This record gives sequence, structure tokens and C-alpha cells, in this order.
Amino acid sequence: MRFAPPAKVGGSIPKSISKPLKKKEGVKKRKRDSMESEDGIFGDERQKNDEVAGLKSPPELSAAELTAIAKAKEKEETIEKIINSRPLKDDPLGSKMRSIIIRSLKNRDNFKLQEKALENQRLMVTSADNVAKLILLGCLTMVSTAMTVHTDKSIVQAEASALLAELAWLNQSCTVAIVEEGCIQLVLKSLKQHGIDLKVQQMGCNFFRALSYDFANHPIIDRFSGVGAVIDSMKQNADKYDVLKEGSYFLQNVSWQKKGCGISSFYLL
Repeated sequence: MRFAPPAKVGGSIPKSISKPLKKKEGVKKRKRDSMESEDGIFGDERQKNDEVAGLKSPPELSAAELTAIAKAKEKEETIEKIINSRPLKDDPLGSKMRSIIIRSLKNRDNFKLQEKALENQRLMVTSADNVAKLILLGCLTMVSTAMTVHTDKSIVQAEASALLAELAWLNQSCTVAIVEEGCIQLVLKSLKQHGIDLKVQQMGCNFFRALSYDFANHPIIDRFSGVGAVIDSMKQNADKYDVLKEGSYFLQNVSWQKKGCGISSFYLL
């Protein structure tokens, strides 16, 4: 039997194998992206990095949102300060006032308790000194908190406006504190939201009437468009005597101011 001669060492490679493969025309090799993973299986590291960056960098808040957050934080700090304040010594009435305020702030989600607390505070407003003491103890913070949390409860809104009116009746100097606490805006909001509720409208107009007896308050009333709010209330409740009475006294008072207070024929049409 004959065998084929052995291949020579270092011999040439067969031509069929040694020929280089021709590249197909029109097909280009894709270069690996610098952000791709080494395994080449859709290793999109850029997407992962973007997701991580999104978690680390939340969208920027607007100036209004930042202001609202800062105010809410400041309000919570004020509430905590009132709750943790030191008890009063040798002052039974002041201690009772403080107790009502603290209980109200601790249970601000309970609208029935808020209603009762506002009513009890109103009954304690018997002198200018009592008004000053209530404000010092945090009464206005209690009022603004109750009105903000329970915007849909007309009884809470009415009691809050009635308390603010009593404070203004007996101590006109508290108007600055009422403005700083944002209570005027809350009364205006309640008048608008509960447009045909007798007590809300009556007490809201009564509050503005109480402010109107001091000419120094007229620019404040004008700044917050109090005249327009009261006239709107009278228009919407033209069949309610108590609302019309409070509104009429208010308009009479502001009309005495020499430069006027925003009353025009526009409101009376």
C-alpha cells in the first residue's frame, strides 16, 4: 500500500485558505462607543449613568415653590416653639389661654376641637390687655393654622373671622400682627369659597368693619381689596339682613377717608 508523502515542515499554506476574505461593499464595521461595556451586549453605560444622575440631581424648584417650602418650615417651627413654651406662673387666665392654644395646635386636624377653641378664645377677648396677651401666647398662629387646615369647614372659618373681629374691636394696634400672620388673606379666601354661607359672610364683613374704625387701617384694607370683597359679599347675599348691615357700616366708615379707599362706581354697578 502506498502512502502520500508527508507534508513539508514550513511549507506553504494552501491557496484556498491563505487568500484574505474580501469585505462586502457598503458595510462598515461599527466602532465601539467609549461608554459601552466590554462585553458588548448592549452595555449602555451612558443610560445607567443618566439614571443615577437623575436620582442624585432632582429637578430644580421654582422660586415660588422654594418660598412656600421655607414658609411651611418656618410655620412648623413657630408651632413647635409655642407648644414647648414655658408655663405661666401666677396667671390663671393666661394659663388657660395658653392651654387652649397648645391643645388646638397639637390637634389641628380635629375641626370640632378647632371650632371650640376659637369660640373659647373669643369669649376671653374682654380687654385690650387680654388681646395683647392672646397674641403674645400664639393666638394668631392658632387662628391661621385652623383656617388653613380646614378651608372647607364653614363653621371654623366663621369662628376664626369672629375672633379676629373681636381682637380688632378691642385693640386696633393688633392689626399689624394680623397682617403679618396672613389672616386678612385667609378671611378673603373664606369669603370667596363660602360665598353664600350666612355666618362666614357676616363674620367676614364684621372683621373688615372692625378694621375700618381706625383710619390708619384704611390703606391696609385698600391694599388687600377689602372694599371689593365686602361689596361682592353684599351682592351675593342681598337677601341676608345681617350681611348687608355689616357691609353698610363698613362702607360708611371707609367713605369718610379723605382720599377714598378704593370705592368706585365699578363696585356699585
